[in-house]
Amino acid sequence: MNPVPLVPAIDRPPARRPAAPGEPRNYTVSGGMRNIAPTAQLARIAARRAFVETKQAFMQVLATTDASAPGVDWLRKQVRSAQTPEDLWLLRSAVFEVLRHDALNGARLRESLRRSLDGVFPGTYFASGFSTL
Repeated sequence: MNPVPLVPAIDRPPARRPAAPGEPRNYTVSGGMRNIAPTAQLARIAARRAFVETKQAFMQVLATTDASAPGVDWLRKQVRSAQTPEDLWLLRSAVFEVLRHDALNGARLRESLRRSLDGVFPGTYFASGFSTL
């Protein structure tokens, strides 16, 4: 008597046959992105790119701040381990607080972070035209 397979045939990945001699390998995308429309795929790539650019902006800002300031090392670790845009959104106030103490570059770095966050979360920052003294 044949044992019943534990995994149904429809749930198994398709069998891959080895490439014949002289035949090129198949490097097409398979898995999660295969059944997504090209526009949705491009939107996901653009969202990921915006997140990576924002994360790099956070890392650059924290690299230029004074390492002796309280909490900077913890913030660097948190930003480095961020995996979603929401993680960076939750850290923004702590990073802005660190930048508040930087008299030379604080305003410029805060503005670059706001622009970067606006790329990930559109419409969250509106320039008022007013500036602090």
